[in-house]
Amino acid sequence: MFLPVGFGNIFLNQILLANVAKSGVDISQVNVTHAMSLPALGMVVGLLVAVFVSYRKKRVYDLSYLFSLLERRSKNLIRWR
Repeated sequence: MFLPVGFGNIFLNQILLANVAKSGVDISQVNVTHAMSLPALGMVVGLLVAVFVSYRKKRVYDLSYLFSLLERRSKNLIRWR
């Protein structure tokens, strides 16, 4: 999205700039890379918050619910054999 390479090129040049030019706005002085730096920075900050804050806690799983499901399923399999 930030660098005009691959999908970034398609999005920035062929979709975004083409639609702006089609609407009649002069795009000769527009630098889309600078315009998209703020949304790209927001995505990077969101990724860092997710990795270092949201996913930091130790996960606690309720295994008793899982074991009860497995037990019920094994009883059903034995009954149908």
